[in-house]
Amino acid sequence: MPVFLWQGLNKYCKLKYGKPAALLILWILFEYGHHIWDFSWTWLTIGNVFGQSPQWVSWYSYFGVLGGSTWILCCNYLVYLVSQKAVSQTGKVVLITTILLPLLFSIVIVKVKIRQPDLGQKNILLIGTAEKGEGNFSDIRRMKMIDTILTKRTGKNADIAILPESILFENVWLNRFPESEVFRQFKSSIKTWRADHIIVGAVLNVSDTKGQHEEERMGIKRRYNQYNAALKIDNSDIIRIKLKKVFVPVEEYIPPYLSFLNFDSFGFSKELNNSDIFEANHQRYFIGICYEAVNSIFLASRLNKNVNAMVLLSSEAFFGSMEVGRKQYMNICRLRCVENNLSLLKSSNNGIVFSADHLGNIVNEKRVYGNYLMETTTILRRPSVYHLLVPYIFPLLLFALSCVIGSNIYLQKQIKGPMHKSEI
Repeated sequence: MPVFLWQGLNKYCKLKYGKPAALLILWILFEYGHHIWDFSWTWLTIGNVFGQSPQWVSWYSYFGVLGGSTWILCCNYLVYLVSQKAVSQTGKVVLITTILLPLLFSIVIVKVKIRQPDLGQKNILLIGTAEKGEGNFSDIRRMKMIDTILTKRTGKNADIAILPESILFENVWLNRFPESEVFRQFKSSIKTWRADHIIVGAVLNVSDTKGQHEEERMGIKRRYNQYNAALKIDNSDIIRIKLKKVFVPVEEYIPPYLSFLNFDSFGFSKELNNSDIFEANHQRYFIGICYEAVNSIFLASRLNKNVNAMVLLSSEAFFGSMEVGRKQYMNICRLRCVENNLSLLKSSNNGIVFSADHLGNIVNEKRVYGNYLMETTTILRRPSVYHLLVPYIFPLLLFALSCVIGSNIYLQKQIKGPMHKSEI
């Protein structure tokens, strides 16, 4: 797509100057747009390649993953010019500087971040499971099986216990859940697990006369919407709810304007006005659900200056036997730590349970094949400035592209002017 647009720009605007810059801007605009539309597959963003070595790109806390894409494309173009012997010695110096300067910048940023004061630490319980789709056990039996692991623990009292995405899927209704046996089990688990708060993933049903789904109960048909949700349960009577907003295209979500297509999909609904932040013991945590962590722009744009850490509920059963996919997913999540200067706590179903610090370094990691408990601590911090800069990415890219086009128009007029005069 960006290449076709670039060719059209060359043809109709007759670009003679700054063609590489125009292609670069169009590519970054394409990646940005791919973050914000309904069929985003941001896994393939070029800047994600540094997930295994986040210390190389500590400057993502200013420029984000799109800055990484820009750096890679610039380096590749300069290497191409050198290989074609199209640059002088000065050009080679520019190439070396382009490669090394961001790396040196990263070293400086890491040293500065290590010395920054933190906001204290919290004890966290990360719970892993190994369900394959809708498992063989009822929700209540599954919770009781998990309960046997957590009641035996001997560690310190925990601030939060975090369970995986969609671990509750058996007829979880918004208006009925507080009266359910599963909810009562969680209320008692707060004491036996010695955790002040429990965050659990659920497939949540909400009655809606225009809903996508339909059920028949006692001969009466009722329509409803289904949400991929995270529920926070504590000693109060209030259940906090976060709804997933970024989905795997088609498999999880089909936009309303394509509802006429008969795709096989979970058919989740989306509610953008719902908050992504939970408060626990006077600290604020950003709550992400699985695929949301792959989307750099979404995550940063939903943060605020009061968030102190990030929590991720995931289910990785869809990877099947593809372990490399689980590793890539973990590494991409590590880049979110670097961008936002926040630690990340990830529970998982049939995947990798891990915690990472604000530099993207792994603190604890475990590939789970059954019910598993990880007791870890997380250090609380304040987010970087990246979330404040994200709203300006799109207008800045448009401005840069207009400057390239405007410069071409101006320079071509300047050249034509003297030519006409000389002809006279």
